Amino acid sequence: MPTTKQEISICLFELPDKDQAVIQRVITFGASQGKPYALHANLGDAHIVVASDDTPLPTHSAVSIRIGDAGSAGCDLVLARPLLVTRVMRMLDDAATLSKSRPTATIPAPVVEEHIPQSPPETITQAISTPELISKPEIIPPIAEAVVEAEQVVEQAKTETEVSEPITLANNATPEAICEDVVTEAETADSYLYLALVVDDSAAIRKQLEIELRNAQIKAEFAETGEEALEKSQGKLYDLVFLDIIMPGIDGYEVCRQMRSRKNMKKTPIIMLSGKTSPLDEVQGVIAGASTYLTKPVKHEQFQQTLKRVSKWLTNFAR
Repeated sequence: MPTTKQEISICLFELPDKDQAVIQRVITFGASQGKPYALHANLGDAHIVVASDDTPLPTHSAVSIRIGDAGSAGCDLVLARPLLVTRVMRMLDDAATLSKSRPTATIPAPVVEEHIPQSPPETITQAISTPELISKPEIIPPIAEAVVEAEQVVEQAKTETEVSEPITLANNATPEAICEDVVTEAETADSYLYLALVVDDSAAIRKQLEIELRNAQIKAEFAETGEEALEKSQGKLYDLVFLDIIMPGIDGYEVCRQMRSRKNMKKTPIIMLSGKTSPLDEVQGVIAGASTYLTKPVKHEQFQQTLKRVSKWLTNFAR
């Protein structure tokens, strides 16, 4: 018999428009990466159901994900805000794995005396395939065509004003309201894909990276010194870090070493930024724990290529 991936049906149950748009975008992105995720309107046939923590759910057999606080009751998994892509994707992966131990939500067809061949509901036989983390922090997987396609989907969802099946708008919304709602959503924290920390003492570099990251739907926060970067990253988990080498106080190499010593940052992509071009400097960055290296001034094409590689790594490898 041929081996195929069992489709995993996901029901977004009475979610607020903004939450539904973000999670649907993540499901589309995951599907483009080869994950067998598919939206399903019927809760009774779903493997996974996602709902707000204050929404009553009918009786069901699906793995339930509640969007809310850690204290949310009556669910299998809790998805905390903000709804960043990595956070949502990991939660869906965990729910898919959990659903393996349960019967599928689909009701089996009755058995008839003639024993007519049927396709009975199957349990999910294969967990979402997630490659193990690469042991060397400097290696980031190469770009795949699926990443490019997924990014096009994300960009289209951000800027599109004419959609065949509106997700976030009421049926009587005007074209002006559509444009306004799309812009408002894009400007909210929940619509960003990732959260980045940019560490550089140059205001010009910080502004350049802010624009580049915003265009890629990555929210940026900033630190001007190594000490400030260590303090900020101590209290908040960032998806990726852009780190200048030469700064007042401790340099980028030492900041990178200290970040890598923290358990929650061992897998975080750290991209070194420096005006130095010596191979020895790059090697020193790798030894300190850098994932990759960019020279300043940062060129748009080079920066976007690096973002594509890092985005693929975040989606497929960060656990």
